[in-house]
Amino acid sequence: MSHTERVFRLIGVDVMADAEEIARLICKYGADAVTRYVKMSGMGPETIPEYFLTSIIADQLHSSNGYVITLETSVSELLEWASREQRKRLSKQERLRDLDIRRWKPDIVVYKAHTPPDDADMLALVEVKRGTISAEISDDKRTDREKALRVLEELDCPHIILCGSLNEESRNLQEIEARQQNDFWAEVKVDSLPWPLDYFFGARVVNTSLDANGAPGT
Repeated sequence: MSHTERVFRLIGVDVMADAEEIARLICKYGADAVTRYVKMSGMGPETIPEYFLTSIIADQLHSSNGYVITLETSVSELLEWASREQRKRLSKQERLRDLDIRRWKPDIVVYKAHTPPDDADMLALVEVKRGTISAEISDDKRTDREKALRVLEELDCPHIILCGSLNEESRNLQEIEARQQNDFWAEVKVDSLPWPLDYFFGARVVNTSLDANGAPGT
């Protein structure tokens, strides 16, 4: 059974539909956050702090949609919160030895609604960026995409969502890259922005059938 099939049976829902809906919501709330920051600061959208975007998105995912949310939860903590059955399975595998991976903290972790996080099944690891959501893998430094795919070898979390505020040029490049890698792409144009250039908030649900090196998974 593949990782995706195992997760699908574990949580008993249409996880891809969930991920696409979460990505659309993230775009909506992210675009709203950009507008709010520009209006209250008088500064351009390229100056918005990533923590502001993260906080607004996380708050709205919980308060408006009922998702359980944690912020900057380390992979070590997520492994500790794994179910007893999962911990038993993990104990038979090679543990994460890479400290960089173990210490990695996704900006947002989304769980099924109405469940305490220590008992919840994860739906998505979310990384929030300003100006880019590049998924390219560098030879000398792991990207968020690579780290998240590596983590999914250990955690039963079905999806990675990379998102961020983008100018039009970055938005076009990211959409093309997402299509090329068979990632699901969502976006919302930032409205009511007192700024001369178009701005967007985009999100891509990473194709987890590819392994951490970008090769087809099994």
